[in-house]
Amino acid sequence: MKTLRAGVIGVGFFGEKHAKIISQLPNAELVAVCDANPNRARDVASALKCDHYSNFRELLQRDDIDAVAIVVPDDLHREVTLAAVAANKHILLEKPMAVTKEDCDAILRAAKASPKKFMVAHIVRFDPRSIVAKELIQSGKIGEIVHVTSRRNSPILGARHYAGHCELVTHSGVHDLDLVRWLVGSDYATVYAKGRKVKLPEEGISMFDSILALYEFENGVIYQMENSWILPEKYPSTLDARLQVVETKGVINIDVHNPGLGIYTDEQTHYPELLHWPEIDDRVVGHIREEIMYFVDCIINDKPVPVTAEDGYKAAMAAIYTLDSIRENRVITIAQ
Repeated sequence: MKTLRAGVIGVGFFGEKHAKIISQLPNAELVAVCDANPNRARDVASALKCDHYSNFRELLQRDDIDAVAIVVPDDLHREVTLAAVAANKHILLEKPMAVTKEDCDAILRAAKASPKKFMVAHIVRFDPRSIVAKELIQSGKIGEIVHVTSRRNSPILGARHYAGHCELVTHSGVHDLDLVRWLVGSDYATVYAKGRKVKLPEEGISMFDSILALYEFENGVIYQMENSWILPEKYPSTLDARLQVVETKGVINIDVHNPGLGIYTDEQTHYPELLHWPEIDDRVVGHIREEIMYFVDCIINDKPVPVTAEDGYKAAMAAIYTLDSIRENRVITIAQ
């Protein structure tokens, strides 16, 4: 196989970026897109010159589609993913794997039984800073990890957009839950978490405003996570994310809050998104492009995927157990 023929299921804000990147890769062809909103599917297909569907099962029936990117709302992952596995497609599933234990279990079983490539799209793994940090940790040059802290806070617009389809920690916090597990090189053992609902319920949204959680890994490393999505609408950046790894011989800091370009006027201060999915000359670049290019290469050249179904499962389950800890107000053992 020299060219991967692909489809994208779900072409909202993020799914459209998946589709656009695939259409621009030299070793991939975008065959079709699908969205439950037929007008949205038609408009994206028209712009990218491919076929379109409003029923994902019709797209999956096509024999000329080798792989699909699944970018539907979090709570719909199970139905679409199981259908894609049954249709014998390679799959790139947007994080999180799912939002319930039952759905995660079902997807993991299906992925393990499939002969095709299955990758969970944890975009932060493809940030060069994350990769360099991982290499440095593995080298042992700055000693043994003692503890890790992370912050991932964002404006309230995201909470409004995703209301009803996910929870804060399963949609946002899961980024860091996967990244830190990968950096530490161990599985989660326990979690104790607290969450508050203050601002979002005022808008009729029954989701946590903020969550603070403390985790212990099987190798003894402790990890503290801060996660919120009620920053002001006009916060200067779309993401305030930072991570610190404290080791016995040094410290690693990753700061996503300021990408290096600041725009200052009398009206506002603004830090444009230049890392994950910026568009330059009508090309989507950044970490998402690296992620999708890697997935395509793994299929064409039969390489192992960097983020496996098991990786996606363990990150999603850590998020789900975090919610259990909040509801039960106790330390929860994270079953593997």
